[in-house]
Amino acid sequence: MVFNILIVIFTILVLTYAFIRLSEKTDKIEKEIGVTQVDAIMKIQEGDKALLFIDMAAKMAAYQAVYDLQSRGGVLENQVCGSYYGFNRWNSDSGQRCFVTSKSVSNSLRNLFVSSLSARLAPYPHADFLMNIPGLATRIAERSSITMDKENVLRCGDDLLKDFSFGTSHFFPEMGGSIWVPSEARCPGAYPLIIFLHDCMRKDIATVHKNFGDDDRYDIIPYVKQLVTTKKSKPVILAAPSQTVGTAMIENVPDSPCGESLWGRDFNPAQFIALVEQNLPIGVKISSVSFVGHGAAGCDIDAGTHKAANYDIFAIGQFDSCAEKVLGDSLKSKLGTGKNFFALYGMLSGDRVAQNTAMEMNKKVACRISGINGVEFTDCVSDKDGNRLSFSIKDAGAESHGRALIVGVEQFLLAFFAPEN
Repeated sequence: MVFNILIVIFTILVLTYAFIRLSEKTDKIEKEIGVTQVDAIMKIQEGDKALLFIDMAAKMAAYQAVYDLQSRGGVLENQVCGSYYGFNRWNSDSGQRCFVTSKSVSNSLRNLFVSSLSARLAPYPHADFLMNIPGLATRIAERSSITMDKENVLRCGDDLLKDFSFGTSHFFPEMGGSIWVPSEARCPGAYPLIIFLHDCMRKDIATVHKNFGDDDRYDIIPYVKQLVTTKKSKPVILAAPSQTVGTAMIENVPDSPCGESLWGRDFNPAQFIALVEQNLPIGVKISSVSFVGHGAAGCDIDAGTHKAANYDIFAIGQFDSCAEKVLGDSLKSKLGTGKNFFALYGMLSGDRVAQNTAMEMNKKVACRISGINGVEFTDCVSDKDGNRLSFSIKDAGAESHGRALIVGVEQFLLAFFAPEN
């Protein structure tokens, strides 16, 4: 009897103490039972999805590599023998041979596969797994100018400025095409391409034209770089052809690149876009194409920006170009509906109201503020959807034609390439 009573009392004391101790620990439990295990299962599932993503991306990259190699004539890079209308040559005019071999094909296929695979893997939402693929990160870094810091964070290369030849016409100089890729767009991925068509040029600068502006004062690259660096614009790729010979239309300038020849029948926008694609860094692709033109580059319905509008483009920009109803009708018919357009008027004369009306830009909007010192806008209008805009430089003087170029590029990027767009 005594033993049984003691057992009962002892059991009650132990259970009471255990209850008190467990009650104290309940407040310290941060996760419910099973949460950690569920998290582990979810991580495993994320890994399985990543592996499946890699498998599918690798299959598509392999097919793409074979297609890209055959489209280039079996050669990835061929600077010795050059190219002919976008196709790599197997021999040069001097007799140099660049025949395809099993080794060159193997190397080219590997490089194309790596670049295509890296471009497909880069957008993956959990891209840290990319660094765990044996050898791939190193090869991507070698082919795409990518480096990794001590924390294994992707760093893109420096800004790239590259020249190439784009046409056989006597209007275009050798190596007259240029590409500028900001460091922000050197990692594998797809980025917008903006092609700049220059205005007529004086003969004293025509042969040394640097493609991206009328002279050093109005070079558009520094302004685009600033907008990209400050994240006011998405990273964009710039490309520019150069025309240095043309019909004489400027007094005392016998070899001016003006007139009907400026970006006319001898300029092929589709061919130029294809050459830009071939000269981009490995892994860098084009997500959309836009054309902008300065001055006379927008004054002919069969040339310049009007000619480019016939293609599948994202936006057209015209900076201090001609303005007439017939030009507005041309742009409206070629752009159709929904395509973006921006015009900035400076000192050139013309019927701006008639052109704006033809493009249905009749809605007054608040004028924007420019980051270029001393520039203010007036007569700011848009269409009803806000896809087409037209501004005029207030108190336009002799310098406004050149300034319209850099200001126009600034407003073009802010309107259509802001990060929130």
